[in-house]
Amino acid sequence: MKNLFYLVLLFSPFFSFADYKISKVEVFSDTSMVIPVKKSIPNVEVLYYILGEGANFKAAVNKNVPNNLADAQVYMNKYINSEEGANILNKIVDSYQKTGRAFSLGVKELPAIVIDERYVIYGSSNIVMAVNTLNTYLNNKDFKK
Repeated sequence: MKNLFYLVLLFSPFFSFADYKISKVEVFSDTSMVIPVKKSIPNVEVLYYILGEGANFKAAVNKNVPNNLADAQVYMNKYINSEEGANILNKIVDSYQKTGRAFSLGVKELPAIVIDERYVIYGSSNIVMAVNTLNTYLNNKDFKK
């Protein structure tokens, strides 16, 4: 994994950042990475997305499915209509929605932190570092009017 942190502007703003207030931070990582320690920032919505969990849930369901098609259909009908099956199905759907969120924001690699759907920082899941990196970047840009 790269040890460099990348800050990518998703849009090119041409205004002063002096009064810029962060309202939302979204942290994206996957199941092969260390799960980030969930932190909060006062007055900022912080969301964590662990991508790739859907495949793990599907594998857990599939390991008990009989090989015979008729038996498999009966098993899956019972399983999906059970409380456990409904919970797993919801987790699978939720997992793919998280992947869709990352895609819609244009996240290209993991880990990534998206700030206000506008800035992305790659290479870390540490929100304090990401916010500090963004603030340093914004305070040192020549964009300011």
